[in-house]
Order: sequence, then C-alpha cells, then structure tokens
Amino acid sequence: MTRPIIILKYAIGLNGAIGSGNTTSSDRVIFSNDEDKAEVNLLRSKVDGILVGGGTVLADNPSLLAMKNKSEPYKTQPTKIILKGNRNLPKDLKIFDESLSKTIILNSQVGTSLEINLKELKDSGIKSILVEGGGKVISSFLEWGSVSGGIDAIRILFSPKLDFEGSVFTELSKDINLSNVKDFKVKQLGDQYALTVVLSDDGAEFIKLLAP
Repeated sequence: MTRPIIILKYAIGLNGAIGSGNTTSSDRVIFSNDEDKAEVNLLRSKVDGILVGGGTVLADNPSLLAMKNKSEPYKTQPTKIILKGNRNLPKDLKIFDESLSKTIILNSQVGTSLEINLKELKDSGIKSILVEGGGKVISSFLEWGSVSGGIDAIRILFSPKLDFEGSVFTELSKDINLSNVKDFKVKQLGDQYALTVVLSDDGAEFIKLLAP
C-alpha cells in the first residue's frame, strides 16, 4: 500500500452538526465527555500522525497531543499534519510547539494532490493517520475515500447535544458509498455512543490495538 492507514474521527450532534472536542471557544458546544476524550487520546497515541485543516487550527488552536490526563502526555506522540490551503497560520499557535512532536504543513487541500502527499508522508515513516477535521476536511475525505477506497476505519461519536453553530455535511458534492464495510462496533461512553466502522483489513488490525 502506497499510503498510510487512514482513520476518520469526528463527532455529530442531534442536528447533524460536527463538533470539535478541542475547542476552547466559550460559544461553541463541546460534544466529547471524559470517556470519549480518554479513548481518543489513546487512539492518538497509537497513530503516527494527526491531520486537521487550517480552519480547525485557527478556530480551536488545538495542541493535537495525545494526553493520558490533563497534565501528562503519552510518551509516544503523533506528528501534527496541517492541510493549510491558502490560510495564514500565526506562529504562536499551539501546533507550532514542537517540543513533544513535530509539525508538517501541507499547502494543498484534499483533492488531486492528496494521494501524492499521502505517499510522501508514508515514505517519511508515517504509516497511520488520524483525520480529525473539521467539517470540510471530513467531508472531502469521505468523498475521496468513497471513490478511491482510501479510508480504512471511521470513528463517529454520537452526542445528545445540539450545536447550531457547528458545520454540517452540506459540502458533499456526491453520494458517499462506503459499501466495503467489514465490521462495526458500537460502544457506550456515558451519555454518548461511539460507532467504529472498519473498511479494510488494515483498519481491522489497527482498531484491535484499542481493545482494552
């Protein structure tokens, strides 16, 4: 395989809005609870890279670190991969703190150049990537994966909360066909449910690493 293992991760509220557990903005809804955050941080510690869009970086200013708790990071940290596009990212953002993990900035967006970028990332040693969003990046990856078969697993958190300010799947330009489902698992996390969908043998082997 010429690309890394690709896992999509996002949260959805009751009205279909995509939320971000990293946001520090007081007027945005946080879907993640403590149980979900613990599982996501474990997942982060198992992948070689975390990919987000420039819009998420500017809106949430996430550190993208894998944390055992609020003050203790995992020993193994993923590389931070940013699809910057044409956005200007200030150097004081948390992603540029490379004391625990390095940062890779890609000027491209999801599209024709994505497969080239993914091949280069794998050649550099990044064999697995967790795609965390935001809405435009997730939608674009779903479209790309539907055509290319390039998504190995999807983790969706279903939250009982409403977020009327969050992004929704309105940017999909075509029907999404993920008919190659090999397995799925539903797990209750407090008042929320996490659905993990496995789409490839590589995805199945990777998800096994998260088993308790």
